[in-house]
Amino acid sequence: MPTVASTVFTTIVFASTVTVSATAATSNFTLTVAGVFTRSVTCVVVDLNPWRSAFNSYAPGGTSENWYTPTWTGTLTYNYVSKLVRRCSSGRGAHCVTNYIPVWASGSGALTTPQPPPPPPPPPPPVVTTIAIASGVCYTNVICGLVPATEDVITGATLDLANSQIGIGNADGSSLTGTVDSWNVTPIDEEADTYALSAQGTLYNADGSLFGTFDVALSATADDSGNLTITSGTLTETQ
Repeated sequence: MPTVASTVFTTIVFASTVTVSATAATSNFTLTVAGVFTRSVTCVVVDLNPWRSAFNSYAPGGTSENWYTPTWTGTLTYNYVSKLVRRCSSGRGAHCVTNYIPVWASGSGALTTPQPPPPPPPPPPPVVTTIAIASGVCYTNVICGLVPATEDVITGATLDLANSQIGIGNADGSSLTGTVDSWNVTPIDEEADTYALSAQGTLYNADGSLFGTFDVALSATADDSGNLTITSGTLTETQ
C-alpha cells in the first residue's frame, strides 16, 4: 500500500445490522477510508411500525371489525460499499466535490410474526318472529290498526302510512316504535275489492336504540267508504 494517504484511497466494505421491533429502529455503521483519517456516519432507518397490517373479520350480512394487528420482529443486515464519487455543478460558480458515499451492496435477514389467533366467532343468527294478524282496519287517512291472532308476543300495532310511522305494543308491557321505509297497496280482485298491503321499515326500542326491522304483509277488502278491512296477514320482526 502506498504511503501517501492523501492521494490513495481504497474501498472498504462494512455491515449494518437492524433489529426490527415494535419501536423505531436505527442503523449505525462506521465508514473507514484507508489513509490518515476515519469518517463515522450514522443514518436512521425508517420506523418499521407502519409495516404492521390490520386484519379484519367479516361475516356475510354483517359488518367488518378489527381482528388483530401483528407485530413483525427479526434482524436485517445491510452490507454497504464505500464508493468515491465526484460530482460537479454547472453554470456560474461551477465547482466539483469529491467524497465517499455509502452504496448498498447486499443484505440478509428475515422478519417473522407470531401465529395469528383464531378468528372471532361469527355473529349470532338474527332472531325472526312472525306474528299472525287476525284483523284490523285501515282508514281513509291510511292509518291502520292491527289486531294479532294471539297476544303472547304483541297486544296490537298501529301502522301510520301517512306519517311513515309504526307503533307496537309488546305483551310484556314494553313498546317499539319505528319508521316505515316503504309501503305498497296492490289490488288483487277489483270485483271483490280485495287488496294486498305491504310495508317495511326499521324498529327502535323505547330508549331509542336499534331493535331491528319489520315486514308487514296484509290482505284486506275495501268497503263503500274507502276503508280497508284487514282479513289476515303477518307482522314479521327481525332482531
